[in-house]
Amino acid sequence: MRFREHRGTLSDSLRTEVVLNGQAAITACVRSLSGIPPFQDSQLLISSYDPNPDPRTGWSRTDVVTIDGHGVVGFVDGVSS
Repeated sequence: MRFREHRGTLSDSLRTEVVLNGQAAITACVRSLSGIPPFQDSQLLISSYDPNPDPRTGWSRTDVVTIDGHGVVGFVDGVSS
């Protein structure tokens, strides 16, 4: 799946896009980001954000990645059910 950091603009966000394999990889990636406080695995949440295709990104859907108590850290191209 693709992950991109939450940034001020979509173009800035897309420049951070990486391909990852599963939630454990997303968790490790988020932990490596600058400015992210320590968190428990259970605090990292992936939730439905937009189930529709986004022509700006080419993603078939977009899910939001948050850390409970911290807020939005990024987006993935659809892993929630």
